[in-house]
Amino acid sequence: MNGTAKALLVTSGIVHPSRCGQRQAFAAFRRGLRREVGSSERAERSSAGHRMRLLEELCAQRPGGERPDLIALYFHHPRVEPGTVAALCRYVGDGGALLAIHGALASFKGEPAYTDLLGASFAGHQPVGAREMRLAREGAASRGGLPGCVAVTDEVYEHEFRHEVDIWYRWHEGGSSERGAAAVWTRGYAAGRVACFASGHRAAVWRSPGVVEVIAGLLGWLLRREEPA
Repeated sequence: MNGTAKALLVTSGIVHPSRCGQRQAFAAFRRGLRREVGSSERAERSSAGHRMRLLEELCAQRPGGERPDLIALYFHHPRVEPGTVAALCRYVGDGGALLAIHGALASFKGEPAYTDLLGASFAGHQPVGAREMRLAREGAASRGGLPGCVAVTDEVYEHEFRHEVDIWYRWHEGGSSERGAAAVWTRGYAAGRVACFASGHRAAVWRSPGVVEVIAGLLGWLLRREEPA
């Protein structure tokens, strides 16, 4: 990976996520990108009206065309045209990087290809409450530099995992030591990479320095910053 990166955050909504949440997520996204890439990043945010068409266009293979190095999805959209999911899968399978945030993990229901891409299907959620995202024990030694615990007030998404994933963080309530639901995970998909961040229901989540650090870590992994140039 060289010293530049073009990233696109595709987001929309009025309540889920809120307009404030979208703006603050974009700010956190840019801070995380600057931390991992430096001054050469290009981050863009799409408007709601053409987000699905834009996805298809960006994911399409065109000779000489420019595609983003990374696409992040932050919206809740229950249904979508199958062609959009197929284009997204091709983009990642050909070496692209995808970050799915909160509502995007509960989107495109009934699309098996999208479930395969994320590695999990949405199974429900718990109400908003004070919780902690704690660095998972499995494989934690390979994730130096990430915060061990991030406190947020948010809802917990629950998923049924269909494929093997690498869980980075799990949800915990209070001082509980029980292993909670997965909050952050990654997986390889053909030649590409996928990362899932389950928090983000409340706009205040994006003001947490710990959340920005986790997002930066995910962006670095997605953009293969751990690999030699």
